[in-house]
Amino acid sequence: MGFADGTRLLEGSIVYALVVLTDISDADLERSTPCSEWNLRELLWHVNESMADLHEGIVTGGVELFEVVRGATVPAPMRMAEPRGTAQVLASRLLSVVSMRGSSPSVSIGDRPLDGGVAASVGAIEVAAHAWDISHACGHNLDVPKQLARDLLELSHDVIPEPHRSPFFAPPVKVGPSASETDKFVAFLGRMPG
Repeated sequence: MGFADGTRLLEGSIVYALVVLTDISDADLERSTPCSEWNLRELLWHVNESMADLHEGIVTGGVELFEVVRGATVPAPMRMAEPRGTAQVLASRLLSVVSMRGSSPSVSIGDRPLDGGVAASVGAIEVAAHAWDISHACGHNLDVPKQLARDLLELSHDVIPEPHRSPFFAPPVKVGPSASETDKFVAFLGRMPG
């Protein structure tokens, strides 16, 4: 598994997210999530911002660089948007551009160039992990498709080197050899599976 597979993995992650996003109620928006500092509404805002950035990077070849602070106040325009519907629209739009164009040869994050396959790979991990968070928060516990979870776990070892996990990822959670592919994937990202 390598970064050349990023576009395929990003497509799979978006399809998984679209399935997860179909069944969120108003009451669910205030639920806690595996991202302890965010409730589901705040997590959806974060996911929406990530998908908008991925779309921008693919379409324009660049993404504005903003300081990211977990738990920071969400910008006013995003607070006013309905996060569930916005997430579905952004995921559908992103899937369309990824399916038609693939990833950009390179994407500039601020003034730093990044290989497009690497950007798509990181996006795939982000989208799938947060889709799992959303499903888990709603009590649906929908697994990431088995092969996708296996491929994303393998890729995660390259994307998330041990010395640079913090503050974005908690330490890996230990799981047994019989754990599902989804549980292995989310446990590596520091989430408690099951």
